[in-house]
Amino acid sequence: MARFGGEIASSNPQEILKQLEEQKRKRSERAQKFGLEDTDAAKLKRKERLERFKPVQSEEVKAEKEKRLERAARFGTGQAGGQKKGHLQFTLDEYKSKKEWRKGISGKSKGIHKKKKPFKK
Repeated sequence: MARFGGEIASSNPQEILKQLEEQKRKRSERAQKFGLEDTDAAKLKRKERLERFKPVQSEEVKAEKEKRLERAARFGTGQAGGQKKGHLQFTLDEYKSKKEWRKGISGKSKGIHKKKKPFKK
């Protein structure tokens, strides 16, 4: 049996399997020695830690998630129909009318908000 470039060159399948198991065992031992492989105890400890410190979702988080889903259902996610993400599905006229409506509510159209004059010396 000869080895070339880390590969086993043998025609006997039993010898090949034996060599592969030996290589696997050596790699595993080396990984454990240098702390690169997770042992069963480490896996169990990590799983317990994740369960113990799992974030608890408060009512506010759930409500926020529901609002986002509702908005996505109302306006669309923007992924359908080749649209870019974030584009809303309403026309320009609707946008302008809504803008005018907001302008009337805020008082900007009534002249309440005046620009500050620059300070003169």
